[in-house]
Amino acid sequence: MIKNCFSSSVISSSSTSYSTYIAGFAGAFAGSIEDSFFNGTITRSRNGSALVYSEGFNTTVTNSYYIDTVFATAGKSTSMSAERMKSGELCWLLQNGQPDTTVLVWGQSSLTSYPKFYTSENWRVRKVECGDTPYYNIGKVLGDTNGDFTVNSVDLTRFMKASVGFGYADGGLSELTVGDLNSDGTIDAIDAAMLEMAISGGTDYKLQ
Repeated sequence: MIKNCFSSSVISSSSTSYSTYIAGFAGAFAGSIEDSFFNGTITRSRNGSALVYSEGFNTTVTNSYYIDTVFATAGKSTSMSAERMKSGELCWLLQNGQPDTTVLVWGQSSLTSYPKFYTSENWRVRKVECGDTPYYNIGKVLGDTNGDFTVNSVDLTRFMKASVGFGYADGGLSELTVGDLNSDGTIDAIDAAMLEMAISGGTDYKLQ
């Protein structure tokens, strides 16, 4: 079994022999691959699947991915762009595949890096529901007033109260940093309007 693995290796072979098997994790392989990804490079004369040479032969692949710059024949793993891999989506998918998701295995130090193994909750990636398009973030989420990692009308109501003089605490916001969307040091009607636009999906604005 290959589980909770990643590789960024540079793999190259010029062999044209039918007994040569080149892939991201292994050549000839029979078993299961789970919650893993490959973001390296593969140069080979005979094309095959991405993670192991023949993913359709005696191989079970679950929740595993490879970078889309690898040219590979159709297999059971999933192609994903570098942008998506770094966005938090891949990390969330890998962590969500764990038997106990409360025990952190996969995390990210930033949304410009690839997932790695972390045990500190500081690096947990969370899926944020906001408008029609969910996205991913690390740590606090702007606009999420009650810490449920969903930004919706409940949060907007609290924003409206905070923006008309109740103050962020009396308005129901956990702290100033989650409500000051434009970073001007206060919570006002501009922040409330930005939140409303983000929830409605009317702009590309993301509450990060």
